[in-house]
Amino acid sequence: MMKRALLSAFLLLGVCGCSDRSSIAAPYKSPWDRFIVQLGFGFGYTPCYRNEKSPYGDALAFVGNEQCFRFNPPERMHGVWLDEFEGSEFLPDAKSAPAQSRYSPNAIWLDFTRHEPLLTRGNGEPRAFAIEFVGRRATYPGSYGHMGGTRHLVIVNRLLSAKPLPPPKSP
Repeated sequence: MMKRALLSAFLLLGVCGCSDRSSIAAPYKSPWDRFIVQLGFGFGYTPCYRNEKSPYGDALAFVGNEQCFRFNPPERMHGVWLDEFEGSEFLPDAKSAPAQSRYSPNAIWLDFTRHEPLLTRGNGEPRAFAIEFVGRRATYPGSYGHMGGTRHLVIVNRLLSAKPLPPPKSP
């Protein structure tokens, strides 16, 4: 009986490894999240969200980027960060903001592991900063940022400098 269960598990894992859903499951840190997404059993299951009790009832709470996704080792990076209402884009190695906002699904979403005193949150108006930091890139393309709208993610672990720049014009 035990041999049959082990054989079934190995066959299931083998099928998962050949699935075209492998690239969709790869970004997740949790083996369970990868397994569920890989098998396509995501209906009613949201990776990286866990049930949480609150005074208002049960709710789903995001576990956070560092707990959810797999990342490369830390590296020093610099460029321009575009901060907009429900938007964030990092332009590596850029020296200035583009003349016009150019957000695309292939953009790099920039997020922070903690509150940064050098960067006060704006009132929703587009802002731009020349920044230098130590951070990590998500190992795999995925669905990152606001509503999963970007394919790439960088998280800032330690901000080294931030200088305000003129922001791009909205289209």
